[in-house]
Amino acid sequence: MTALSTVQRPSVPQWTPPLSGEELVHVLVKLQTWQAFDADALLDDVATALDDVPPSEEEAEEMAQRLRGHLMRLVNIAIAAGAESQLVHRFSSFRTVDMGELMRELPWAA
Repeated sequence: MTALSTVQRPSVPQWTPPLSGEELVHVLVKLQTWQAFDADALLDDVATALDDVPPSEEEAEEMAQRLRGHLMRLVNIAIAAGAESQLVHRFSSFRTVDMGELMRELPWAA
């Protein structure tokens, strides 16, 4: 019979959480308010914007806000994926564009 030898285990540092409680609450709030990108809604809004029949001014303003939201989600997805390019930076500047004015410049206004 052989004697059992004592195995020395390496010391392991005590685990510390990567985020504080306050930071975890912030992450939780972000997760709870997160909305997935809806490509179908984007395509519906683009189709409406490019339709031959112009929407009413109120509808155009609402659609402009939705299109801005779609565009901002796409920009955020591109940046998160590491696809930062000149085009992404150009689109990110749409946060300050008057979307109502942009909507008036669409094809039906010609």
